[in-house]
Amino acid sequence: MRANTAPDRTDGGQAMWLDGRKVAEFDGIRWRFGPGLKIDCFWLQHYGYGSSDPTPEHWGRRQTVWFDNVVITTEYIGPMRPSEAR
Repeated sequence: MRANTAPDRTDGGQAMWLDGRKVAEFDGIRWRFGPGLKIDCFWLQHYGYGSSDPTPEHWGRRQTVWFDNVVITTEYIGPMRPSEAR
């Protein structure tokens, strides 16, 4: 997540990686409306039940979503890319 640089700017963003590969990126977000507001928590959540959800046949059933090995950091930490063969 990247907070917008000023309360009136929509230059915030969010990106997600899976096994070292960027799988989603969203820009143009206005996360905060005051300069003192900072990102202080992260909440993983699965949601659906809309036109983009590919599983409407399961909406009436209990669903389980597993998240594992989640890392929240301020800079890229891995996985490390193997060095090139010599």
